[in-house]
Amino acid sequence: EKNMFTEAQWILLLSKASDLGSDMDKSNLLVQIAGKMPRTEKLKAVYRTGAKTIGNDPDYGRAMRAVE
Repeated sequence: EKNMFTEAQWILLLSKASDLGSDMDKSNLLVQIAGKMPRTEKLKAVYRTGAKTIGNDPDYGRAMRAVE
């Protein structure tokens, strides 16, 4: 599958996902993004920063497991 997004677009998507209000919505979206994004160290760092905005421990754990 060909990657259709630039690294800057992935970063923007991840930052917008962390702006969602609901922890469950953030977790669900981040899990979906993790399945499709390239596994570069920079993107994983941005992903982790977004995941840290999740206050609910089970949702946070699920999001973090998706990027590992």
